[in-house]
Amino acid sequence: MMVVGDVVLALLTAVGALVLVVLLVPISARARGVARETELALEAVVAWGFGVLAYRWQARQGGSFHVLGIRVWRSGAETAEAKRARREKAAARKAARAEKRAAKGKEKKGGKRRSPGRLWRSRRALWRALLRVLGALHVRGRVEGVVGLADPDDTMWIGLALGELEARLPEGVLAVDVDYTDEVLDLAGRLRSTVWPIEAVVVLLAVWARAEVRRALRAA
Repeated sequence: MMVVGDVVLALLTAVGALVLVVLLVPISARARGVARETELALEAVVAWGFGVLAYRWQARQGGSFHVLGIRVWRSGAETAEAKRARREKAAARKAARAEKRAAKGKEKKGGKRRSPGRLWRSRRALWRALLRVLGALHVRGRVEGVVGLADPDDTMWIGLALGELEARLPEGVLAVDVDYTDEVLDLAGRLRSTVWPIEAVVVLLAVWARAEVRRALRAA
């Protein structure tokens, strides 16, 4: 019995030490890229344990997993078929947005409004939760450019969201203008982040403890 007890104690000690290491060792991330109307160039690196484990990813080129700087796994790059499917999906989304704008115009003329769902009614609570989680990411760097949607009403919400983000992020991180007259996307930037897992766990638990947030997420 004493041998079994010693084994169980050793296992519990090992598990506890592993959990402690996971919670106390930071996760770092770096990303840089450009997003324009027909161009997307994005690459990111996420590392744990000061580079002991790392995942590198590049848009449309796939990613790779590294241990102590040695690549142990790699995903394939985007094939010609996948690229064609992506373009077809983009065209379908563009057509769907145009149809939605047309339907929205008719809805305004007819004076009929669809009742908002629970997710929309809880948008303020969800937005506050998102900003709180964002604070735990300790984001640094800079993103600049201009963005706009075809519908000025939708663009207004983007402008409000960018204003809130700019107020919460360190000064100079976000420098994105909003174009209310045309549909445009022209962004470029570099970002860095350091996440302490134990802080992230505490923040996520605090967010999840709010009943309004839980109800909204379940309705999503």
